[in-house]
Amino acid sequence: MTNPIVSQLLLAFSHHYDTQQNYHFAGETFAGYGEFHSRGEKYVLVKKAQIWAAEAHDYLFIQYLPCLTAQMLQAKIALLQTQGIHKIQPHPEHMQSSLTLIVLTDGADDEALSLCRKTKFRKSFRLGWHGWANLRLAVVDKSKKTVVTNRAGKDLSRFLTDFLTTVSHERKGTL
Repeated sequence: MTNPIVSQLLLAFSHHYDTQQNYHFAGETFAGYGEFHSRGEKYVLVKKAQIWAAEAHDYLFIQYLPCLTAQMLQAKIALLQTQGIHKIQPHPEHMQSSLTLIVLTDGADDEALSLCRKTKFRKSFRLGWHGWANLRLAVVDKSKKTVVTNRAGKDLSRFLTDFLTTVSHERKGTL
């Protein structure tokens, strides 16, 4: 059974993402998963006379863990860096892709939060001519009432904080 807050978070993302619950990937089960795809192009008079095209993708993984340690977070990060990267299919029109991991927890140790802040991952494909990929990371800690992100995931912080404030008012503070 999926945690109710995961269901609500997936619902919030479902306005722009194709989402599903209980997603099995590389031997792991994630509480939620979503994909976002965007394509822009410019052409002259007819679509065959294309000047340029650019694609952006985001692969969202949501995990709920009652407690989070640095070792547990490192394992999730390593999974996305080694297996998640295979979801990305670089080609000349690919601009950028993000692998996004949101970990919801009742309590995280300080080492895990520090690891979250320090995590960096960026991969260029064919020297950037086929785009790049990065890892966006967020840890939502109920016990400390904080949202911690890495630099690439900074834009998630406000969204998750607003979302959790709304949910806590509706559910009277239960994660």
